[in-house]
Amino acid sequence: MLNSNCGEVAEHPCVYLTNGDLPFSLPFPLTAGRKPVGEIIELGDGISTRKKGDRVGVPFLQSSCGRCEWCLRGKPLYNDQQQGTGAQLKGGHAEYMLANANATTL
Repeated sequence: MLNSNCGEVAEHPCVYLTNGDLPFSLPFPLTAGRKPVGEIIELGDGISTRKKGDRVGVPFLQSSCGRCEWCLRGKPLYNDQQQGTGAQLKGGHAEYMLANANATTL
């Protein structure tokens, strides 16, 4: 869990997301905020690559299946199972947010 300090408002993606103009459904209510930066305040069980107090950045794409044609071709953003910050996952425009530890950057 991060204490989110800031997150990007990307004009086109945020407008498309909130208007429902994308070809996939999103969980509403939606918390926007792509590519947030914050400080880790809690860690899940078994996380050893990060520690409390680390300042990290979170990319848009946090995970995908890794097995489909798109992922194997190096294009995970086309994956139907992608998990994107501010889209399928809550974004950085909240005080706190969850992030996949393997996706974060120190």
